[in-house]
Parts: sequence; C-alpha cells; structure tokens
Amino acid sequence: MKKIDFKKHKNLLLYIAAIGVFFIGNLINTYFLTTSSLNKYLVSFDRTFVGELNSLLGNMLILFVIYLVVFLLVKNQKKRLLTLAIVSFGLNVAIFSLTIFTKYYGTIFSFYSLTLFKNPAVALGLSIVFESFKELITYYRIILFIPFAIGLTLFFLFERDAEVIRLEKNKKLIYSFSGFILSVLVFLLNLTLFWNSIDNWPINANRSTYAAQNVGIYNYYLYEIFGENFTIDVDKSIPVSTEEEYIELFDLYNTNKEAYTNFIDKKIYQNKLTLADTNGITYIDESLLKDDLLNGMFEDKNVMIVHLESLNYFVTLLPELSKEVPFLNELLKESYVLDNFYNSVGVGTSADAEYTILSGLQPDGKSTIYWDFLDNKFDIMTLPKLFKDKNYYTEAIHGDTSLFYNREVVYDEMMGFDNYYSKEDFDRDGYDNDDYDHENPWLSDRAMMDYVYNRAKALEQQNQKYFLFPMTIMPHTPYLYDPYDKPNRPQMYSKLWNKELSGETLKYIYYLTYYNEILERLFVDPVTKESRVLDNTVYLFYGDHGTNLLNENLSVMFKNSATEMLTEIEYRKHNAQVAGFIYVPGNEALPNGLKKGMLKGSQTLVRTQADFYRTTIELFNLDRSKTVYFGTNLLSKEPGYSVNNRILDIYTNTYDSKTDSYGFKYYSMINSDKYFGGDKQGVVEGLNEYIILKKQLGEVFIQKDLYKEWYKKINEWVNKDAN
Repeated sequence: MKKIDFKKHKNLLLYIAAIGVFFIGNLINTYFLTTSSLNKYLVSFDRTFVGELNSLLGNMLILFVIYLVVFLLVKNQKKRLLTLAIVSFGLNVAIFSLTIFTKYYGTIFSFYSLTLFKNPAVALGLSIVFESFKELITYYRIILFIPFAIGLTLFFLFERDAEVIRLEKNKKLIYSFSGFILSVLVFLLNLTLFWNSIDNWPINANRSTYAAQNVGIYNYYLYEIFGENFTIDVDKSIPVSTEEEYIELFDLYNTNKEAYTNFIDKKIYQNKLTLADTNGITYIDESLLKDDLLNGMFEDKNVMIVHLESLNYFVTLLPELSKEVPFLNELLKESYVLDNFYNSVGVGTSADAEYTILSGLQPDGKSTIYWDFLDNKFDIMTLPKLFKDKNYYTEAIHGDTSLFYNREVVYDEMMGFDNYYSKEDFDRDGYDNDDYDHENPWLSDRAMMDYVYNRAKALEQQNQKYFLFPMTIMPHTPYLYDPYDKPNRPQMYSKLWNKELSGETLKYIYYLTYYNEILERLFVDPVTKESRVLDNTVYLFYGDHGTNLLNENLSVMFKNSATEMLTEIEYRKHNAQVAGFIYVPGNEALPNGLKKGMLKGSQTLVRTQADFYRTTIELFNLDRSKTVYFGTNLLSKEPGYSVNNRILDIYTNTYDSKTDSYGFKYYSMINSDKYFGGDKQGVVEGLNEYIILKKQLGEVFIQKDLYKEWYKKINEWVNKDAN
C-alpha cells in the first residue's frame, strides 16, 4: 500500500486555497465598489443579466491574466504565493481608494477625470486621506483587505521548498501561451458585449460608473490605460449635422423669447414677467414695479451673488438645526426664499455651481469644465460680461489660492471678471487668520466678509456700480478647522443624536454656529454692531452642492421630526436640495441689523442654479440680445425641473390639466425602482428623453464652440423682432 504524503497534500491544499482566495476574494471586492448596497456613496445603475455576466467575465479575466504573469515569472511556488498576496494588497488598496473617490464625487473614477487633481490642495488632500483611513473601521472597509490577509497567512503556512505542482518547461509555455490567446479573445468578447449587447447609457454624466459596472472594474481601468475611452460621441446620436441645424434644435430649449412653450404644462410663457405671472410673493415694494412689470426692477442697483459652501435646505427645515442659525432665519424672513431649489453639479462640485450660476449653462457632469478650458477656449456669455456692458465693476472673491480650479485663468478669460481677489491678495494686503482666531489652510470667511463690505463701500465712494461675487469656503468636507471646536465647547445633541450620528455629520452640525456668524458678519459689524447692509444693493444667495451626509444620519435627524425613516430616494433629495434666496433691503432698519426686505415670499415650484442666470438678466435689465438661457425665472409661476448631474436624479413639477394644478415628483433616471413614495405614476411623459437630448446638445455646443454662433443668431433674431 502506497504511503500518503500528508505534508505534500497539506501544501497542495494551501496552494489551491491561496489561488482560490486570490480569485474569489478580489472578485467579491469589486462589488464593494460598484453596488449601492455595499457602497453607500455610489448610485449604481439598474443591473442586467448580460451586464452582470460581462462584468464577472471581465474581472475574472484580469485576475486570470495577473495569475498567468506571476505563474510565468515566479518559479518558486512559495514566492509565487507571496507575489499573489502582494498583488492582492495592491488591488485591495485600489478598491478602497476608489470607494473614497465615490464618497466625494458620487461616481466611479476615470483616468479621463485626472484634471480634478490639478487643484493645489495639500492641506485638504491630507485631511481627506486622514478622514478616509477612519473608514477602515467606522465603515468596516478593513474587510476589503481580507484577500491580502488570508493570502499572506497561507504564504507563511506553505512549506519553504515545497513544490506541489510540476510542469515541464515546454508544457508550461504551451499552457501559458494558450491562456494568453484565450485572454485576448475574451477581452474582445468583453468589449463586444459591452458596446453591442448592453443597452448603453446615452449621455456621459456617470458614464464611468455605467461602464465599470457593465464591463468589469479591473479591465475598465486596463482598457483606459490602453486608450479605450468609454465616453460616447454624443454628436453621432443627434439627428442633425450642420451648425445651423444644431442651433435650430437647441433653440427648442431657449427661453429667451417673446413666447415659448413649457415642456411640463404645455402653456405659453415669455421672457417678460408681470406681477400676475409670479408665484409666492407675499410682499413687494411698489417702488420696484414698473407698470406691473418686474423686468428691470433692479436696474442700476448693485448686485452681490454670495456662494454658500455646503449649505443644505434641511438646515432651516429641521427645528433642531434651525435653532443654531438664528440670524439666517431672520434674514430669510426678509427675503424671497426658494423652497424647492436643487443643485446641478457634477464632479466639478463648487466650480460647476459657479459656472452654472454665472453662465446659465449646465456642466456635463463627468469633468471639471474650468480645467477643460485650458484645452478648449470656448466662448460663452456670462453675467460679469453683461454687467460690464452696463459699466459695472465686477470682482470675484475667494479665500483659496488663485490656482485652485484654474480660477486665475477662467475668471479672466472665460467669465470676464475685472478682478479676482484670492488668498494671495488677502495675504499681500495683511489679512491674517491669526487676527481672526481661525486656524485653517485657507483664509477665514470672517476676513472675507470684512473685505467684501470694505470693498463695496470703497466702490460706492467712487460712485461705481458693482457686481461682487464672494464665495465662502467653509464648512468644507470633511468639515475640519471649525473655530468653535474647542475642548470646552458644549456638546450639542448629546442626548438626541450624538450616539447615532457619525463624527463627520456632527462636525457639520457644529459648524452651523460659524456659518450663522459669517452671514451675520456680512450684514452687521462684529465689534460696533452697526449695520453693514449696503444701500441700493441686491443680494442673491445660492448653495453650491449638498453636504453628502450619510443616508442613515439624515434618516436619524429626520426621524426625530417625523415618524418614519427616510427612503434612499428621499435621502438623495435632501442632500441635493440646497439653500437659495434673494434679499432686497429697503430703508427701514430692524433691531437685528438688517433692513426690511422689499421683496418677500417663497417659491414652492422647482428651481435650479441655471435659473439664477435668467432671473438676474431679466430683473437687472441686462442686454438679452447678447445671450441665450434655458431656465425659468426664479419668481415666476412657470413649472420647472432640475437634474442632479452627479447621480442623475430628477426633481420636477407635474401638471394636472383637469384641476389646473401643479405637483412635485422626484425619481432616478438610472434606477427604475427609485421614485418618490414608490409611485411611478404622474411623472412627466417624455421628460427623460427631453433632458437627455438637452445634455447631449450641451456637450456638442461646448466641443464645437457653437455658443458663439448661437449668440449671433439670437442677436439677429432680437434685432429682427424689434424692427
């Protein structure tokens, strides 16, 4: 009877187990990135059988090729197991890093989005890295490293000189060569299935998520390295060819017209707004009106558009948070408030918001248009350019370095500001964070509010009309550098929420004290308590993007004010809904340092950031003949919709012709089962196709620089109409 070599069998089992862990463990890890159930920061697309099969095929293929390379290059079998463990570690780190990217950008990373990392943000980057490592424990991401840990353990258990599988050299080469040939064929099959057998997503927003989910995360990046660009050439999907035809088609979306049809209620609207056509105005000073017409009611007034970093609407909606911003509440009482206002940013976040507010155009969602401008010097009409035509001085103000988001270039060449006042200018002029008791890598918003007031007063003394664009920088994720974060600071919500909310959410909540302070500092001197409200000035405020707080955290906060936990689509809605309001101070002083508002009320219909552009043009009577716009007037009774470019959720008004009434729905374009309240009825028919075509046309117009030609056409149309 032949003696069984148990030692050899043990090593053989260890060897097989190590290979199995390498394949199965690293395959399972991909789902911790690409599925919403395992990655709470990502909104993945609806899953299909062919897509899942193709993804599984692609990921297995890459792991197989890696194993073949290791098999050929590493002859010693123990070292082979060590090499596989090291490779697993690299793959595990990569998957973990990619999950962190989804946390801040909501989509899968693409090498074609590398412009995001051009921003010089060492301090912020280190902060994000530090906070991200916490997720290894707090979000159990340590489990991503199980393939490495088990592989390394099996390596140590494997006998040093054991050789459990023996192949002759010629057979080894034949098997390896056959494996590589098979791999090439499977690579071709993988790409063919993706491009031909999967119902491809027709726009480039979130395209990286769609491709990675349906082709396999590992080979998605391999394909990109070798030049495969999963971006769709939307030009080929639009049924026109000449510039004239593009302009004619896109003109269907243009609302800078004497008459146009709204897609939602099919009613006729115009670019002139009468009082009867407004919605939610509870008070308006008669001196603003001209024969019942709101167009031009702010003409020749100074204007300040204030960018509010990470300020969500729910801050004032939840009583527990609202009490932390008493001055903001007082300001809202004197303002016209947008109660259904949503951001439309993509991976460009704050820069996308600025771009939309200042140009009325939507970002594509997949790249940072400020950095894209270096390669494509497209020509657009912006608010700074239109105000300069009316002899306004225009200045953008931000506490970050001038290179961040390429602002130094775009504010001059694309936006047309007279000046950009950045951190370098603050430093040169003696503004120091130490003087403001606020340690941080940028400039404190306390200093910025002082500068804004002083700058406005200096321009007033020169009898110079102005358009100022101050942008707050804090609270900025991950919500560090809070000046009130002292050891003796009272811990709010200790009984109510502290045990259930994440540290990051609590830091955001604590930051509200600072937020309230800087808003008050804009209007009230912090030392003398004298009013800083500027005469003959209109203030417009907008939130740039949501806080991106965790689903379960928002659910906890809302549960305290309601009876049920939020659904996923409700959580996404609250994170996309940002602050937006207009403050028009009059002459009557109030005890809180403000002045009585000349325009008050609330807009319940859906509005988005692009609507600021149209509204500013119409209410300040800027030259409409030089531009086009797509939004609705913020004050009008016209229904609207908004697109979340990060995750492609839609927030829209609905219309019931029988009762002549308007409703509200929100739903996901990429998740067929995600509707508000689970109700799929009542969504505007054809709206998805309408939005997709508009986004495709927007990309083509930027790529071909067609806006410049369109502005000429509009100018011809306006002049013809006037004659």
